[in-house]
Amino acid sequence: MNLIELSLAGLAWGMGLGLLHFGWLWITVRRLAGSSQSALLVFRDFAFRLLLSLLGFYLVSRIGLEGLIASLAGFVLVKLILINRLGGVEVV
Repeated sequence: MNLIELSLAGLAWGMGLGLLHFGWLWITVRRLAGSSQSALLVFRDFAFRLLLSLLGFYLVSRIGLEGLIASLAGFVLVKLILINRLGGVEVV
């Protein structure tokens, strides 16, 4: 694979990881209001999201540094897009 293909594959991989990570976070926050064990829910979901993200970045790092950097960029890009679409926190 050449550099462009590695970068595009890494970007797509990172965007997929970002959608999983931040989508799962959004679902967790939505479920907090109806949960009787909110601390357990937050901790469990955080651990699974972290494990999934670390595993995904580890796998993409095996194809090279360029792919890893592109996947991190895709991950952050999804975060920015979701903040823009779903609304962010206003800092006063």
